[in-house]
Amino acid sequence: MSANFYDLMKYAKTGIALPDMTGYDKMKALALFGGAEQTLTGIPPLTFKADGTPLISWSMKGNGQQSGTPTPDNPVMPEFVGVRTANLWDKGVPIYAYATDYKKYNANNAIALKAGTYTFSSDGILPQIQAFHADLSPYTDIRDVIQNDSALYAAWDNRALLPFGNTFRRTTIVIAEDCIITICCNSTYIGTYIMLNSGSTALPFEPFGYKIPITCAGQTVPVYLGQTQTVRRIKKLVLDGVNDGEWKKSSTRKGSFYLNVGTNAIVSLGLCDRAVNVNTVNQYDSIGQMLVESSGLSKLINLWLFDTNISLDDFKSYLAAQYAAGTPVTVWYVLANEQTGIVNEPLCKIGDYADELSSEDAGVSIPTIKGQNVLTVDTPIQPSEMTITFKG
Repeated sequence: MSANFYDLMKYAKTGIALPDMTGYDKMKALALFGGAEQTLTGIPPLTFKADGTPLISWSMKGNGQQSGTPTPDNPVMPEFVGVRTANLWDKGVPIYAYATDYKKYNANNAIALKAGTYTFSSDGILPQIQAFHADLSPYTDIRDVIQNDSALYAAWDNRALLPFGNTFRRTTIVIAEDCIITICCNSTYIGTYIMLNSGSTALPFEPFGYKIPITCAGQTVPVYLGQTQTVRRIKKLVLDGVNDGEWKKSSTRKGSFYLNVGTNAIVSLGLCDRAVNVNTVNQYDSIGQMLVESSGLSKLINLWLFDTNISLDDFKSYLAAQYAAGTPVTVWYVLANEQTGIVNEPLCKIGDYADELSSEDAGVSIPTIKGQNVLTVDTPIQPSEMTITFKG
């Protein structure tokens, strides 16, 4: 006997079938009411059978690995979940000019910069570029694509509108590799979006920073971490010796320098690109170690990077020099209380604590096809866990 209307609806919504429900009944139920809601948790790639509607929801947790032993002389950067976007322009400085003026210089909105040395002044060797901040070297895998610490201005047909006043500044930059600047404009103004990528071909615009590409049903949907909220359990500190806070030299542990990071940290859990994390104070006995420890209510980041003779000023000067060179000493530690916000960094994990990204915050829809699906996260380091909810 064929299943009744109520039984068909129950199966479609819950996936629970009566003992005598036939295959035809199940297909009829799914055709009438859609697939049953199902949840799958695992490490991507995830294989599942769906009804062709987008995922109902999804979430993922960060992951991390550090391949090798970091030392002060041989840094080892940990790897987390996320990939760098192709855009090397991190300054967000808008460029304003009428599109008609701009296009007579550059119909394709792309400016090729060949390797070499350029001097920019008010007469402008490259009149298409304006308000170009050239200090990108600390933020790119292409070492010193552009090397300069000052802002760069070039004339734009003598009608440039500069965000820092109307004075042109003469400056010289060195471009180590060929790159492309693409300026995306609307019908009136230019400069809402700026793309700087390496190579000799202009790439499609994407924001600066990190992304997590998710592929399903033959479509790749990028989640840009600089544009969405995430739940963070890991805090990253990029040390410059100046703005870190008040470094102090230990009076009892020779060669140790410590920084108070407040109360929101978990002791013994951390990572550093120059030092091995140790779990107890009894383990500090050599150069190249790090410890997160408690001092009353506060938590301290301890670093042993040098011998016992280095002064506090020398230690801070070392941090400043490394930062200026684009190779800053970097520390990660675990937050005792999670923080939610927009952080343009990969999703991390230390111990049992991981950052988390969810569809509710990301605001992107992941498609499926009717039948068998394979969902992948296109990052070198996979999430430690991903949960998807779908109709199957």
